[in-house]
Amino acid sequence: MPEKVFVWVTSISTFGAIWTWGVILIAHIKFRRSLTAAQREQLEFRMPLFPYASWIALAFLVLVVGLMAYLLDTRVALFVGPAWLVLLMLLYQGLGLGKRAVAAAT
Repeated sequence: MPEKVFVWVTSISTFGAIWTWGVILIAHIKFRRSLTAAQREQLEFRMPLFPYASWIALAFLVLVVGLMAYLLDTRVALFVGPAWLVLLMLLYQGLGLGKRAVAAAT
């Protein structure tokens, strides 16, 4: 058991990194799609090979998740990670933080 703890901790942190980068890439794709052609031309910082680079990066993240599912020692992250996200969402809604954020924005 103790020899597997390091692999479990790194796997769970890898899940967190995959989740974070996945959200960033999806937000970037949606942001760029919401812009008009004129707005896209005014961007100071452009991502090379957009949108292909974003889709390739997302495919790589899916590949990593697939490898994590394939390997028995790293599979634990695919149970703990989503459970942690569900717990965070429940706490967020249960504590009314979503309502406070909406009220503060108005």
